[in-house]
Amino acid sequence: MVWLPIAKARIRSVMLSAIISSKTKRKLLTLLLTNPKRRFYVREMSRGIGENINSVRCELRKLSSIGLVSSEKEANLLYYKINTGCPLYKELKNLIYKTEAFGAYLKEISNFSKDIQIAFVYGSTAYNQEREKSDIDLFVLGDTDGDKLHRYIFELEEKIGREINTVHMTLGEFRDKIQGKNAFLKRVLSGEKIFIKGDEDALSAVKQPRKLYANALTTQRRTWGLPNV
Repeated sequence: MVWLPIAKARIRSVMLSAIISSKTKRKLLTLLLTNPKRRFYVREMSRGIGENINSVRCELRKLSSIGLVSSEKEANLLYYKINTGCPLYKELKNLIYKTEAFGAYLKEISNFSKDIQIAFVYGSTAYNQEREKSDIDLFVLGDTDGDKLHRYIFELEEKIGREINTVHMTLGEFRDKIQGKNAFLKRVLSGEKIFIKGDEDALSAVKQPRKLYANALTTQRRTWGLPNV
């Protein structure tokens, strides 16, 4: 049976809150994890996330004590940045991207289109190789309105101050390219991904013929007690 984890997105936010109980810490990690090559001083972070400077200092001490944040002094300023060598780094980055960062913005897309099945970040960001101003490569799969999607992406770029290179495919286009063994798609699908909507299981299911996918989706909705749409 193909399993489509519909409810996982709901669980991730709860998981993040449990792991990172402090609101200041979540906002601080969002800033640091989405800018892994950049260093910040305390007052800059306080302004950037809109939190009290003493709260920021307190959370930075906690994050430094577990090795997730490193610091260095230059002139009279102490700078902090995320420690990409920390064992917790990749998992927390994935979780932040799914919930607190772009995931939070991407949820707004679903408000005007329920047809987005899969969305993920790929390329240098997913491989943890991005530079400070690297573009974000975003793949969106679903029969949504392309013009509305690209208008939203433009607004998102303005909010986050990063360029987003978006590849949007309908389900039909995606399946045609899969069958045609499209080189670009093969490279993207075989590479690292940060899923914002869906996961590898859902992506595998979408590759199937439409009828099998629809049957699997209906089965899982019934299992979760969700209504068919």
